[in-house]
Amino acid sequence: MTTVQSTVLRDDGYGAMVRDEAVLELYARKPRAELFSVIPKGDVSPAKLAQSQAQKKERPLESGPKID
Repeated sequence: MTTVQSTVLRDDGYGAMVRDEAVLELYARKPRAELFSVIPKGDVSPAKLAQSQAQKKERPLESGPKID
């Protein structure tokens, strides 16, 4: 099987950006490619994306000397 991946991100309708990946079935005896399936790849739900970005934010130090 051979895959062809889109270079352009598209909106999947749920707020996530995805790349489509097409799977082609190639036969040695017949020089014809048949499309087997198209799968959206790389989608991350907006809720998981927001959660991961919230975890990446730096928090101020809670302990240590206080500067007034």
